[in-house]
Amino acid sequence: ASVAGTSGAGVSVVRTGTNEILFQFDSTQGLYLAVNPGQSDREEAQTHFRGNLYFGAFEYRRSGGDITVVNVLSMDDYIQGVILQEMSASWPLEALKAQAVCARTYAVTNTSGHRDFDVCASTHCQMYQGLNLSNERTDQAVDETAGEFVRYDGEPALTFYSASDGGATEDVRNIWNANADLPHLKGVVDPYEADVADDISQYHWSYTFTSSELTSKMNSSLSGKGYSFTGITDVYVSEYSETGNPASVTFVDRSGKTWSFGPETIRIALGLRSNRFDVTG
Repeated sequence: ASVAGTSGAGVSVVRTGTNEILFQFDSTQGLYLAVNPGQSDREEAQTHFRGNLYFGAFEYRRSGGDITVVNVLSMDDYIQGVILQEMSASWPLEALKAQAVCARTYAVTNTSGHRDFDVCASTHCQMYQGLNLSNERTDQAVDETAGEFVRYDGEPALTFYSASDGGATEDVRNIWNANADLPHLKGVVDPYEADVADDISQYHWSYTFTSSELTSKMNSSLSGKGYSFTGITDVYVSEYSETGNPASVTFVDRSGKTWSFGPETIRIALGLRSNRFDVTG
């Protein structure tokens, strides 16, 4: 037989370390190449990909350009992989269980933002790099919380978490949606984080910007939304939330014109490490 070539949706399977083509698969009909190393025996259903161990199957999707590799596995296997990307195995079992419930809830309430898969494997969604770090403690945390979700009004709730909160979290309405007022997403002061602040990398941080740098960054981030800044001369926090985070930040240009934005807009525009900051200078 001869190799006829494929379309921009084609995938060529080659023998490892060679250019020898074993077979080619073209997904122009809406089908995808999938590889499942085992149908039922979990010990056999293991794959090593980029040095990491994965359970379940893999799908290889291509529509011109790069191949999207999707790991298809059970929810609980996935949660095991997430837990120890976010916590240490030495942490109390109840903390690992709380993380398991939160991660499981996030996984089922944040599946609409991607075309070819449910959740991505980075901090944009949840960190997941296979099950290399899983152990008996993660097994126990997942098994003892099987089927458990954080619920609000009878449904899986929106859940968010971070490695550090700077001393306080914030109401979701002050971050993403001014019209959202969800009782389970209220900001609270964290009295415990200060005890471990010295152990958190870059817990304290600062950025310095000149007037021209501020103007350039704000224009770059917000010009597409109809904003235009000319020579920013002053920046200050015009309103603080109940937990001490900035709720509104005001910018003034050399003509005296002012704009006010929420903290998430400023964090993204200026590349800040978090929404918990003060403005000085």
